[in-house]
Amino acid sequence: MVTREGKEVIVLPVLEKFKSLQVVDRDLARYLEMLARKKASLGHSEQAVKDLEQEVERARVRVQGIRKEAAGRELKLREHEAEVAKLANQLNTVKTNKEYSIILERTGGLKADIAMLEEEVLTVLERADLEEKNRRAAAAKLEVRKVSYAKETSELDRECIELVGEIEALRQKRAAVAAGLSREELARYERVLKLRIVALSLVVNEVCQGCFMQVTSQDVNLLLLGQELVTCRHCGRILHI
Repeated sequence: MVTREGKEVIVLPVLEKFKSLQVVDRDLARYLEMLARKKASLGHSEQAVKDLEQEVERARVRVQGIRKEAAGRELKLREHEAEVAKLANQLNTVKTNKEYSIILERTGGLKADIAMLEEEVLTVLERADLEEKNRRAAAAKLEVRKVSYAKETSELDRECIELVGEIEALRQKRAAVAAGLSREELARYERVLKLRIVALSLVVNEVCQGCFMQVTSQDVNLLLLGQELVTCRHCGRILHI
C-alpha cells in the first residue's frame, strides 16, 4: 500500500511489473529511435556522395560531347582547306576564263565557310573549357565529400555499434521483466503498447494523462482499491495512480 495525493492506494503487483516494463520499453524506444536517426544520417551522407558522383559523370559526358562536336567541325574545316588547296592547283591548269571564274567562286565560298568554321570551333572549344572547369570543380568537391563521408561513416559506425549493444542489453532486461508476467498479462500489456505506443497512463485529478480525458469516479475508486486492472475508457491505456 502507498499514499498518493493524501489517499491510500493499494497497488496490484502486476501493475508494478507493468511499470517496470514500461520504463524499459521507453528506454528501448529511445535507443531504437537514436539508431534509426544515425542510420538515416549515414544514408543521407551516402546519397550526397552518389549525387556528386553523378554530377561529375554528367559533366564528363558533356565535355566529351562538346569535344566530339569540336572535332567534327575541325574535320570539316580540314576538308575545306584541302579542297581549297586542290582548287589552287587546278588554277594552274585551267584553259578558259569560265573555268577560272568557277574555281575562284568555289574557292571564295569555301574560304568563307572556313572562316565561319574557325569561329565555330573556337566557340565550341571555349564551351568545352568551361564545362571541363565545372567538371574539375565538381570532382574536387566530390573528393572533399568522400573524405568527410569516410570520417562520418567511421564515427557513425562506432556510435551504431554502441547503440546496438545498449539495445541488446535492454532487450535482455525486458525479457527478464516480462518473465515475471503471465502470458495473459503480457499479452494485455503488449496489445495496448502496440496500439498506443505507451501502455500505461497516470491519472492526475481524475484525468488520464495519456489522452487527457476525464476518468470516472468509479474507475478512480477501483484504482484506489487495487483489486483489478483499470483501463481508460477513451484511449484504452492501463491506468495507475
